[in-house]
Amino acid sequence: MAITPRSLEAPLPTGMRDRLPPEAHARRSLIDRILRRAGLWGYALVEPPSFEFAAVLERGLPGGDASDVLRFVDPESGEVAALRPDVTPQVARILATRMGHAPLPVRLMYNANVVRRVGRSSAARREVSQCGVELAGPCGPLGDLELLVLADEVLAAEGLSGVTLDLGDAQILEELLACIPPAHRAELHAALDRRDRRAIEDMSARLPKGTGLALAKLLSLDDDPASIDRARAILGAWPSALRALDRLAALVDLARGAALAARIRVDVTTLRGLAYYTSTTFQYFAYGSDDAIVSGGRYDSLLARYGRNVPSSGLAIDLDRLLRLSTVKLPPSPVRVAVRGARAMDAARTLRAAGLVAVLEVDASSCDAAYVVDDRGFVVAATGVHIVSEKPETSLLEYIKAAASSGPAR
Repeated sequence: MAITPRSLEAPLPTGMRDRLPPEAHARRSLIDRILRRAGLWGYALVEPPSFEFAAVLERGLPGGDASDVLRFVDPESGEVAALRPDVTPQVARILATRMGHAPLPVRLMYNANVVRRVGRSSAARREVSQCGVELAGPCGPLGDLELLVLADEVLAAEGLSGVTLDLGDAQILEELLACIPPAHRAELHAALDRRDRRAIEDMSARLPKGTGLALAKLLSLDDDPASIDRARAILGAWPSALRALDRLAALVDLARGAALAARIRVDVTTLRGLAYYTSTTFQYFAYGSDDAIVSGGRYDSLLARYGRNVPSSGLAIDLDRLLRLSTVKLPPSPVRVAVRGARAMDAARTLRAAGLVAVLEVDASSCDAAYVVDDRGFVVAATGVHIVSEKPETSLLEYIKAAASSGPAR
């Protein structure tokens, strides 16, 4: 008879996972570092609920697309509710309603999990842990630059190598694609995603005059910021595309002046978030990850869906991806002491007050601790040292302090 792993006796839904103590501790430390840094920029913590009424939440989803939303009937109200697949619409709702009279600019940050029916970037993950910030009020390149520098600081502090920043603008292609017959849009979008020049050239006869050729030429450009000037020559017949290119060029100049650690690349054919972003889009990558670690951009029309027309932008940091690449070492865990005996509760309280982890143990031989002590004189089991004192807790603390200078006892 085959032996079934114990984990399979209580399976989790596809795409869901547990985080055991070492990973959970490292993740919590990462979250604290990110939120502390964002707090230094003036961002205040907000905590949206895990689910909302579907009609309210879906109002702020990209293009009204709610295909990946997990819905259920709220037994209290009888209304259809939904688990959030995205935090930004929730923050937009808060900014437009509960904080509708707050003076601008408003800076909010969050740490939250999002749950999706179908993973947008990885089929293996349905629950994604994020930290993010939302900036309401500032518009244009200066507002976007704040987010770029903040994200750059976070990744640099985590010691990531080979960091690149991909900059784009959702409006570069908007005017061109608006003229595409609906029957051809899906095919064209797929070809652009693949950067398939041949497929676009083959479609040219079915597209408005000059559109196919312009798109094919754009795909031939590299990711050097200098390609913005070459794109202007290609897009001369589309005024809104030229304005978007000017805006992108201004942001590149500002980012260079800010001396970002990341190498700057541009993508003048980005389709990411066309239904969501109104102009600037950006993504941070690093060696060791094929997917973006930080994603963000400008969505100036999002708050208006909830009744407040305010320009806004934001970013989200994928915590799992960042944690895999972070080189930050966790601080050493507090010394763990197992206490037993009649005075164990009082002794443990004294040790915890001194910052030690003190647990009550009956069987000292089976406990996982650096030191095992009892009320007869605090026997330090890890080293065999026997301490006798009128104040044994103080003696133990002095011994541990001395031992720590020569290395941990295990």
